[in-house]
Amino acid sequence: MKKMNRIISVIITLIFLNRNSVSSMVNAYDNEVTTTENATTIVDVKTTGLINLHSISVKCLNGKLAINAETTSTENMKQIGLKNIVIQRSSNGSDWTDYIILNDMLIEGNEHILSDYSVNVFTGYYRVKCDHYAKEKGIWFPDDETISNTSNSVYIS
Repeated sequence: MKKMNRIISVIITLIFLNRNSVSSMVNAYDNEVTTTENATTIVDVKTTGLINLHSISVKCLNGKLAINAETTSTENMKQIGLKNIVIQRSSNGSDWTDYIILNDMLIEGNEHILSDYSVNVFTGYYRVKCDHYAKEKGIWFPDDETISNTSNSVYIS
C-alpha cells in the first residue's frame, strides 16, 4: 500500500510540475466567470502564442488559382501548417459557397510555407479559408493553437 501511495504521489507531483512549467510559458490567461442559479463555473482559456506569424493569399497564375500561405513558430512543432482548407467560389464577389475542400497540410518543424500552390478552377471569384495550426512536441499535455484566416479574393477568367 505504501508503494502505491508513493507512485501516486510521484505522478501527481509530475503533473503539477508540468502544469506549472506550461503555465509559465503561456503568454496570457483570460478567465471567464459564468454564474447560473446554482453554481459558478470558472473557465480557464489559454492564449498559447505558439504561432507567431500567419498569412494566406490567392492570385491568378496562368489561369489557375495560386495559393500562398505561411505559418511560423519560434520553436520546432510536432505539427505546423494549415487545416480545414476550403476554397470558396462566388459569381459576384460577395456571396461565397464552398467549392473545394483540400486535405490538411501539416509538417513537423517551425514553419510551413505554401508557395503558388496551384488549383484548376472555372471562371469566377475565389478565396481560401483555413485554420493555421501548431501543436507542440512533448509527452505531458502539449499545447496547440489554431488561428482562423481568410484570404483576399481574386477573379479568375
